[in-house]
Amino acid sequence: MGQPMPTFQLKAHRLPTKIRLLFSCIHSRFGLGGDVLEPYKKIIDRWLWPDVLRNQDTSVSQAKQAISDYKKAVGDLEGVAELMVFYCEQAAGFCDAICSDDEGYFDALVRMVDSGRRDDG
Repeated sequence: MGQPMPTFQLKAHRLPTKIRLLFSCIHSRFGLGGDVLEPYKKIIDRWLWPDVLRNQDTSVSQAKQAISDYKKAVGDLEGVAELMVFYCEQAAGFCDAICSDDEGYFDALVRMVDSGRRDDG
């Protein structure tokens, strides 16, 4: 009868980040469940509160890009606001925990807060 058809399983953890975010957006658009903000929060967390013991760097631009990607893909303003608050919490928490005195990092935090206020009204 021949060989059985091979089965393919999608291993989400092996997919590039952009593709995982795309799947997340599709799930959000069609109400397929799950926390659509979680992958974006993981990116923000990674770049604003890096593992200093593993020599990871901070990247304000990468963290902000996650918010921008969500805004473009989903467009849910409540979700954008939640990500902006999470961004500020992570940045402030990292500064408090690590005692960072990076002025550019603080400036980025202030700009995010100002951006949230401008979007509010």
